[in-house]
Amino acid sequence: MEKTIQEQIRESAQHVFDVMAPRVSAEDLQRIKDAYALAEQAHEGQKRKTGQPYIIHPIAVANIAAEELELDANTVIAAFLHDVVEDTPYTVEDIRARFGDDVAFLVDAVTKRKKEKYKNTKQVNDFGGWYVQAGYLLFGGKQRYDAKGAKYTRAERGRKWGDLELCARYEYINLNDTRENAKEKVYGGSAEAYTVGLNWWITNNVRFQLNYQFNNNDRYANGKDKLNVGLDAQGNPTKDYTKV
Repeated sequence: MEKTIQEQIRESAQHVFDVMAPRVSAEDLQRIKDAYALAEQAHEGQKRKTGQPYIIHPIAVANIAAEELELDANTVIAAFLHDVVEDTPYTVEDIRARFGDDVAFLVDAVTKRKKEKYKNTKQVNDFGGWYVQAGYLLFGGKQRYDAKGAKYTRAERGRKWGDLELCARYEYINLNDTRENAKEKVYGGSAEAYTVGLNWWITNNVRFQLNYQFNNNDRYANGKDKLNVGLDAQGNPTKDYTKV
């Protein structure tokens, strides 16, 4: 019989307890269980993007800390609670009062780091692109249309030996964001491409392609000295790869 999601959650949490039991005191094991109970109560009703209960994520992090990394009780407790301060009404002081200074420090550090990361990445960039393409089967074949995927997939041949398809495509992409009000200008490059081709459909699933493409890129397309390549030690975007 297939287990319900709640049964799976309880088993996953119990696995963390079972892993920690041989190497922590009875008191610390109870603190770990109390941390899970608080996280479960605090995140009640919250969902992940997948639609699953949010508590699945803290349990997964706690499992990594307990089993794979073999960390101590306070770290596993903090793993259960690492999103409580950010996503629920509980504060760091609430955590400190129930689980002590060490756990409060770990939870606070994770919360501040996530806020800094959001602060440095919250700009919404103005990128864009589009394409248009067309194809024509020269010997009476038909293109199959996949309604579920909203696209044409493969051809039904017009002759026993196959069919020839004449194709053309134009595409454009712009990864430059140079708006005056942009927090940070981005020079990712822009490009357009013209493609013409001839497809020989040997069977319904096999084709031989002969394509010619002309690309036209702007001066930023190689990204030289223009693109941020990562974050430096202070968490700020940098163009210097040696500081990442």
